[in-house]
Amino acid sequence: PGAVATHGAVWLADGNRFTGPAGSGTVRIADNASTRWRPDWEQDDWANRVSAEAGTAWYQPNDLRRGLAWLTVGLFGVGALLSGFNRRRFR
Repeated sequence: PGAVATHGAVWLADGNRFTGPAGSGTVRIADNASTRWRPDWEQDDWANRVSAEAGTAWYQPNDLRRGLAWLTVGLFGVGALLSGFNRRRFR
């Protein structure tokens, strides 16, 4: 399973979050260690460990990186479009 609580309950994935029974322990998320896991993240070898108190754990994406990726795709598309117009113009 992708996420297991210290008391053995399996948490279910739902997009960028895991949900399961709330408890006083922690949840081990079998994903590469990242400080963007919430709440109360700590590294557990190569994985993540977060608090099980709220009954949910979520990954906080980096909005700047996401925006830059979309900008790059858009600029590539504009460049490809302009390249096509440039070839027609000089034939």
